[in-house]
Amino acid sequence: MMKILLSLFFTLFLNISAHAGPDSWPWGSEMPFPWKGIQGTWSFKSDEQMYYMAFKVVRNSTGSNQLELVLYQANNCKVVADGGGFEDSDLGDHVVRGMLKSPKGIVRLMTIHVFSDSTMKEIYGEDWSPEGKRSKSYTVLNVSSTDTDHFETYQLEKIHTNPYGVCPFKKR
Repeated sequence: MMKILLSLFFTLFLNISAHAGPDSWPWGSEMPFPWKGIQGTWSFKSDEQMYYMAFKVVRNSTGSNQLELVLYQANNCKVVADGGGFEDSDLGDHVVRGMLKSPKGIVRLMTIHVFSDSTMKEIYGEDWSPEGKRSKSYTVLNVSSTDTDHFETYQLEKIHTNPYGVCPFKKR
């Protein structure tokens, strides 16, 4: 049942994303998803507030990779939303789809993309480095609400290799 529900949400998400405007990420040029390196705590800034996104890699009964996701406010480790992500055969092994739900019941659909530094330089030139940071790869969270065609992207920065490393990993 959950898989059917997620599929329904993601069908809606793909339709919403197809109508959204372009931004600076080269969608479609993602590298294979780094399941061995994604687990941990990541940070990003939205509206001048810092957030942590904890990724915990788990396997389902068929052996497919999945993510448990928890979004925290950085200043107090309060859970903002939680959910899960999974490999989607429609997107190959390059993009992970996920869903976050807040305590108020607001659902956010998301995709997680990873771009190599060489791809970014090839597309945008040798000086490419968002926010002045150099990295071998760029992990990007693309988030949309189910009630709008607006989406936002956030570059994530890994701050700890353990999902429990900064805030306690807990579901609501």
